[in-house]
Amino acid sequence: MQTKPDIDALPRTHDDHPHVSETLLTDVPTDVRDDATINRTAELFKALATPSRLRILLVLSHGPTSVSGIVDQTALSQPLVSQHLKLLRGLHLVSVDRVGREAIYSLKDDHVAHVIVDAMAHAAEPHL
Repeated sequence: MQTKPDIDALPRTHDDHPHVSETLLTDVPTDVRDDATINRTAELFKALATPSRLRILLVLSHGPTSVSGIVDQTALSQPLVSQHLKLLRGLHLVSVDRVGREAIYSLKDDHVAHVIVDAMAHAAEPHL
């Protein structure tokens, strides 16, 4: 079971830039000519660019949830949630487990949760 990402547990560096990760770009693939990775990354950002999908992923960042649980927490319609979950499954961002007749959705891994938490922390900062 996944847990809520703890923004305070994320690695930090630089006192003047507390949200800069210690991993920086030296620890992640950054080959600008790696078309496959660049394209998959662009697809991830497209998925996150829709408020409804972002809300669904935020719910799932707290742990596995049923479709009805997502509907309750987001106030989105069930058909809309199902449509977005189908797309998110196709992008390999979420997975589904069947428990009887109920479908339980979860994030495939914590990377997506970290991207969301970092982006929301950035958005919440005062930008003067």
